[in-house]
Amino acid sequence: MPPNTFFGKRRIMDAIVNNEKSSLLSRRKERDMAMRFGYMVISLLGYPLSAGARIQMQNLFKLLKGEGPTALDVGCSFGIYSFEMQRRGFEVKGIDINKVNIDVANKIKDILGWGPEFSVSDVEALSDSDEMFSTILISHVIEHIKNPQKMLAALYRKLKPGGAVVVTVNPVDSDGDCDEPYNDFTLSSEYKGELEDAKKILTGAIHYRYGMTEEKLSGLLEEAGLVIEELEKIRHPEFFRDSMVLFPLMYPLHRILSLFSKKVYNINIKARKPK
Repeated sequence: MPPNTFFGKRRIMDAIVNNEKSSLLSRRKERDMAMRFGYMVISLLGYPLSAGARIQMQNLFKLLKGEGPTALDVGCSFGIYSFEMQRRGFEVKGIDINKVNIDVANKIKDILGWGPEFSVSDVEALSDSDEMFSTILISHVIEHIKNPQKMLAALYRKLKPGGAVVVTVNPVDSDGDCDEPYNDFTLSSEYKGELEDAKKILTGAIHYRYGMTEEKLSGLLEEAGLVIEELEKIRHPEFFRDSMVLFPLMYPLHRILSLFSKKVYNINIKARKPK
């Protein structure tokens, strides 16, 4: 069964494409097109509708298989992974510092009548609770964290003995740190407001690094007390990797060609806390 086919409802598509963030990043015409056809396509083919993102999701769930049952999705956005993890049997809590993301996630949850627990929170705020997790997912979050060592140390304390952490970063050739933090978004040409107002709505988009080398990420996880179990380099072709229109053709083709591609788009590492 394709992932997230339950997103294929008109009301859920409306929640995803018609919110404060989407209105900043996409044009009205694009959102109308998604409302007209997107939910029907998702109900058949699942979500995300990007060959590259689907290959990445497939690999992450391979690493998550057999883990659980209590899971924390750090930087969960509107629940792309959280809902699918819940469907696969995890008991999930999703956290994100962006309020719009969490509002959309909770709208989807209300429409479905089931779903993870979502909250506007960062990792440090979890220190005040007694919650412990057997699985923690950190997908493309480290790029946005000023002090990843501190975050990983805090998450280690929330991880049950024997529990697993699965981390994804963008690959880089050097240390990956930025000379100056930058915002990773392009505002729609239709947005006429102030840049500072947009930054408030897009909280969490700031980058402190472009990515990490596998050696640096492995070192940070080991420094936090975790033991590396698996490391995967996600490869696939560059052409049409993000095309939604061509997804039905590109996804099977990319899966085959990924076996021969040299271009690495994601590094996924699975590490475990000793019992």
